[in-house]
Amino acid sequence: MMQAITLFTIVLTLVLSDVNCKITQDLGSQVQEGVVYALPILKSTIDGNLDDWPQTIKWNPISRPLKNPEAVDTSRKARFKVAYDTDSNKLLVAVEYFDMYRLVSDSLSNASQDVHILYVDQDRDFGGSAVMHHYANERIVKTGDTDNPRLKEVEPLTSANIISKTRLEGNKVTIEYEVELTAPIKIGHAVGLGHLIVDFNKDNTNEYIVWTKGGSKNYTSESMGTLVFADIGYLDKMGKLQGKIKKPINGAFEIPKYLRIKSLDNVKKWFDVVVDSMGKYRAQLSLGKYTIIPFSNFTSKGEQKKATDIRWIKWDKTLSYSEVLVKRNEEAQLEGPELDLKTLNEPKYPLSLLLDEKNYNKTVIKEELVRYMEYFEIPGVSLAIIKNGEVKDTLILGKANASNGTPLNDKSLFEAASISKPILAFAVMRLVDKGIIDLDEPLYKTLIHPDLEEDPNMKLITARHVLNHTTGFPNWPGENANNKLSINFTHGTSYSYSGAGFEYLKEVIIIKTDRDISSILKEEVLDVFNMKNTYFEENDYLKEHKVHGHLDGNPTRRDFMENAEVASSMHINAAELAKFFIGIRNRKGLLPETYNAYLEFDTRTYSEWEDKTGWKSWMGLGIFLQKTPLGTIFGHSGNNGDFTCISAYFDKQDVGFVLMTNSNKGGVLLNLLNVC
Repeated sequence: MMQAITLFTIVLTLVLSDVNCKITQDLGSQVQEGVVYALPILKSTIDGNLDDWPQTIKWNPISRPLKNPEAVDTSRKARFKVAYDTDSNKLLVAVEYFDMYRLVSDSLSNASQDVHILYVDQDRDFGGSAVMHHYANERIVKTGDTDNPRLKEVEPLTSANIISKTRLEGNKVTIEYEVELTAPIKIGHAVGLGHLIVDFNKDNTNEYIVWTKGGSKNYTSESMGTLVFADIGYLDKMGKLQGKIKKPINGAFEIPKYLRIKSLDNVKKWFDVVVDSMGKYRAQLSLGKYTIIPFSNFTSKGEQKKATDIRWIKWDKTLSYSEVLVKRNEEAQLEGPELDLKTLNEPKYPLSLLLDEKNYNKTVIKEELVRYMEYFEIPGVSLAIIKNGEVKDTLILGKANASNGTPLNDKSLFEAASISKPILAFAVMRLVDKGIIDLDEPLYKTLIHPDLEEDPNMKLITARHVLNHTTGFPNWPGENANNKLSINFTHGTSYSYSGAGFEYLKEVIIIKTDRDISSILKEEVLDVFNMKNTYFEENDYLKEHKVHGHLDGNPTRRDFMENAEVASSMHINAAELAKFFIGIRNRKGLLPETYNAYLEFDTRTYSEWEDKTGWKSWMGLGIFLQKTPLGTIFGHSGNNGDFTCISAYFDKQDVGFVLMTNSNKGGVLLNLLNVC
């Protein structure tokens, strides 16, 4: 396999000066994006009145629209400031913004009203999120749980640790928070901090405004900003670091948007600094030693219009600059490291060996898969290989959690994401055979969707349209500015993938059967194919055996659904999921004519890989189909962000596989399948 090597050079210039005047003017304020310094104050009452905050504690802006992070929100004038009380070990946060249309309710749901969300992560460990998230407005106060495999070592923050008070004066919203930390506050130590303002408008559109990059702050420490506990003496002893990443001469690769600066003296103190379009970055640091590494370990080359265009470029983090020494009143010119970037050229994907009966070799497949897992930092894989209608081999490789090293085992459960959809679709077809569901009966006769009451096209949408993704719905209501479902084209005329359609159909099924959806799925699918330990909603077994998802190699918090979401919430492993596709191969569980409808080339879809001669993609009734030179393929893929998976069965060769990963990088394996 060919590898191409490209070199980036980071040129570091360390400008160290007496910054006492600057700091004194901006006590407790943000000196670089995503970093604030908290100073001690005396504060006894949390009441939403900020008159007792010292005027020397300055404000920091909350101004980044989540949906358009390059823009700046000025209309709300949102801002916050921070301080702490060492005697009581409490973090203090004040938030202020203007809301011209205020929408609140007595509902505990934060999804339907104006709310501020505060995120605090006192652990700051990449081994899983210990982020406490707290929702506050003048009517609701709610604290979300943390989920970290290391919580046996770290006492988590809960609702007992936080007090908030919201005050509304005209259009001005003021919120005070008091967070009692379980770890002692020490000068120079850091915690993660995040803000999200959810603001609904009169037309029911909503906007999300954050401080620092990214969303999903309750899932991973990496989306948080940094709060450093300081005092005047600490702030007097700081230096400025400036540097630049030089682009390669050929200009083929993107400059990373962030660099990560990590303290060698305190593992919890790390910062992500912005790199501008010219490759420049700057940071203000306290005295000590630091490493500088890329925020993300990968970038990509080219437009990737087809599978063979894939080029992944990997930073070699072992070559990071490990001795950046910050001293006061000293200037130094440091020559940074050459960061080694590697690409994989036209990779040979191991599962292509499935189509070669003569040369099939489980050992080779395992070796190739492990090599890809290591390169792309994919922590865990669950693989089932199917031949002649039976599970021929299974492979369970890697970790349930990359940080603490918990290994996978045969009980480990993954999120199947959208592979949940063909499961629901099969249950629907079983109900068709029983005369409970009519594929062509308008769904509104059973249930009118509340978002579409005024749309006459609602009366024409059927279960068939949902299953073949021709309702005209967006994938989810959140794709619309008003956060409501819409019909974007005439039903049945075009393909538009929609998870919301499946959730709507679920509600219709519940009404028609007068049963909960989990019972229906168990009876109509899981029991039919003997699929064990397969769950759509929270239970004790799932809590014990669910693995962690990962974003760029770092574990995320584990989510558990109170109620089944048929579009995405199935948890299973590859061996059990393989039973479903073997059942389809054997045409088990449905009448022959119903199977013909389920696997009919119903709706033409279009893929970015369609340049491949002879490959055409279709949607059956809830399952993907392909006509290829290799014959017909049926299957489905899934992506919940930190979990990615794929299943495929090759009819002509009578082989198939299910591949599940607990990583956002797992999609690399799925994409490469298209060149096999």
